Amino acid sequence: SSESNDDFGAGQCVLQPRAESLRISRITSLSMTMGSSKGKGKGAAGRKAKGGRGGTHPWINSQIIQASENKDVGHLMHVIMQHLPQMNLVNLSTALHRVAKIVGNDAWLQGQLRQNSSLETLLNSVCTALNVVEATEVQPQSVSNVVWSLATLRIVHRPLLQVISLVCVSNMAQFKSFELSTTLWALAKLGSMEDSAPVEKAVFYAAATHIHNNVNDFGFRCLATTAWAFATAKQRHARLFRSMAAAMLPAAAGANCQEMANTAWAFGTADFHDDALFQELAEQAIHRLEEFKPQEISNMLWGFATNSFFHEGFYARAGMVAQNMELQSQHLANILWAFARVRPKHPLTQQTVLALLPVCTRQLATFKPQEVSSTLLATAKAVGSGDEMTPLAPTLENFRQEVLDFFHACLPWVVARLRDFSEQSLANSVSAYAMVPVRGSETLVECAGQEVSKRLKDLDVNALVHLLKGFSLFPTSNSSVKIVKVLADIIATQLDKVRAQEMQSLGRLLNRGAAQRELDFEEIQKRLVSLAQNVQIDDTQVFPQPPGLASGVKVQQAPQVPQVP
Repeated sequence: SSESNDDFGAGQCVLQPRAESLRISRITSLSMTMGSSKGKGKGAAGRKAKGGRGGTHPWINSQIIQASENKDVGHLMHVIMQHLPQMNLVNLSTALHRVAKIVGNDAWLQGQLRQNSSLETLLNSVCTALNVVEATEVQPQSVSNVVWSLATLRIVHRPLLQVISLVCVSNMAQFKSFELSTTLWALAKLGSMEDSAPVEKAVFYAAATHIHNNVNDFGFRCLATTAWAFATAKQRHARLFRSMAAAMLPAAAGANCQEMANTAWAFGTADFHDDALFQELAEQAIHRLEEFKPQEISNMLWGFATNSFFHEGFYARAGMVAQNMELQSQHLANILWAFARVRPKHPLTQQTVLALLPVCTRQLATFKPQEVSSTLLATAKAVGSGDEMTPLAPTLENFRQEVLDFFHACLPWVVARLRDFSEQSLANSVSAYAMVPVRGSETLVECAGQEVSKRLKDLDVNALVHLLKGFSLFPTSNSSVKIVKVLADIIATQLDKVRAQEMQSLGRLLNRGAAQRELDFEEIQKRLVSLAQNVQIDDTQVFPQPPGLASGVKVQQAPQVPQVP
């Protein structure tokens, strides 16, 4: 699945192609400001400006804008501190917005700015200004500018975010579509950061009702931004997504590449399917795919595949265009996962996998564990023998060299990094090597079994279901049989905690090779206990027995996992 994506409003985190001397000037000036402005402007943000041309709020705004024109953040901060005691909320939001626009694409300069006490003074002044006025008197544009600036600067200022949330809920009806969608984007962005503040559900709930009731006032861009925000913040509102889809459908022809891609990604992440909208997005994008960036094309494919949407013409064209792009590991993993997710054995999938696998092999050192396991499983589904549930007995002569090269290259890479693999990634990797059993596959299974045994007491039962599926595909491996017994035993004791999707997967797994019918709860539990008790194995070496097992089984000690170099 996709873990990151292009979003709206923030732009790319790279330095702009300006002269190095200008950057040095900004840094030097900022350093001077850091030492010269301590203690200024505290507590005066709510006061009215003095009379006369030199103290009016419009004049202060003009000074802020003028000071920002040469992109020197140090000089801008100096001007802001000079006028801070006379600023009103509009001035303060303008000041913060101009600072964010200057340093937003320079991560190093952002770090320097965060150490500047003047920035903290400015943020506290904004917070004070918002607190001393009635929420209904606050201009939504000021709120939008402030929260966009926080997201762009990657600053989680909890007191400020709390008052912003209160203002948003109280003043929701006054927001213009662009102001509201930008505010939601910023709140979602801030909520996804490492040191994030809790997502303000009240804001998203109020926004969902407001947007649903006024959806025709929102253009495609604002709705795409809103969808991205709700998906990123994990706020699922089916009624809102239904009304947004209906409004976006006739406007899709005017959408740009990023808006189309992020719409598909958002609807996929939110798990909301709208076939008519997806069909229109695919039709609009198919003739413009050369204009897409790698992240956009991978996001769009990922979003479609997550919702099981397949448009053969779009997938065919996207696969061809992707082969001529400079793809990074995340793009490669997402694209191959998407093809295998919707049509694993389709010729398009097989052609795309074989075309992109050599790139994956060359770039293996840049992959993350999740990306490797996803690519392994996607490849195995496309070209492997059988399927995830019932792999056939394969011969390596049946596999193309591109496949063998990738699986051979991944084997030591995976074994050396098993501690970094999630349970899902472990299960995916084991499943993949069951379908493409290159030499050394059983060593991976043994090492993966050892890694799972270390985690057993901490694992959620639903994660154990995925692991059971993966290890059960190696019926001839002694170490795999042993871990299968333990997993089956634990799952049987906690079956009432298994989610519906994993329960269906268990039913298919335990009923494979028989007449296809759904197993009920009692049948699944009975077969799990039987699997745990009746598999014949050699128990001469055992893992430490986890507590709470239904049948008291023991598990084999697997070889030590090599340390990562």
